[in-house]
Amino acid sequence: MPIEITLERRQLQLTSTEAALAKAATSRHALRRQFDHAIAAKQALFEPAGSLKVDEATLCWSIHRYSEQLVPDATAQIKGFLALQRPLYFEPGFAPLYYFTHKSGGQGVSVSKSAVAAVAEGIGALVMQRLMKARILCRPCHDYPDMIGTDAPSGSQISTSKLYLMEVKGTCMRSVSEMRQTLAEEVFRLAAYTTAAQDLDPARAMVGVLVGVVIHTVDRFSALLIEVTL
Repeated sequence: MPIEITLERRQLQLTSTEAALAKAATSRHALRRQFDHAIAAKQALFEPAGSLKVDEATLCWSIHRYSEQLVPDATAQIKGFLALQRPLYFEPGFAPLYYFTHKSGGQGVSVSKSAVAAVAEGIGALVMQRLMKARILCRPCHDYPDMIGTDAPSGSQISTSKLYLMEVKGTCMRSVSEMRQTLAEEVFRLAAYTTAAQDLDPARAMVGVLVGVVIHTVDRFSALLIEVTL
């Protein structure tokens, strides 16, 4: 089954002052507000960045290889949840049995968060490889960020290459605008981490990549990217 991932991209270039605010704000809440205000003042908007088309087998392989979630079949779990949007009836003559999604106010069946995270991380890896044209160096488990990649064409050039620090967020059946808000709240953490990594290794360029994946249907996804550069 072909899968389409619609891409939106936002470039966020931090000044030296904004980078310093991001680092300092990790321990001072008042500076966090200053950082958020400075970022909000930038007129950098999400722009369409085309789409990626992959088959289901490729996505499943990416989930298996790069997700830290031990989910036996993440895509099947998502399919099962989405199927419960429709009423499920008993035998003829019995009262109808309904399963409710989040539209019922959160009182019904909820999607597996592990499955959503696994699918999002698999898509994040595909974005790293196909959009960034980067090679994934490592996948930290239960640590930050989710993936580290490089644009080095060979191992001998890694020491002078650009590094991508990618963190992935995922959600199911929510709007793209809600995911934009989630990324806006999370960008501070990635900015602080990217700045600290740049200080530790000033010889190479560091790029923080925040990816928000929205699962619309089993074959249609949106991926929103915020790229933080210094």
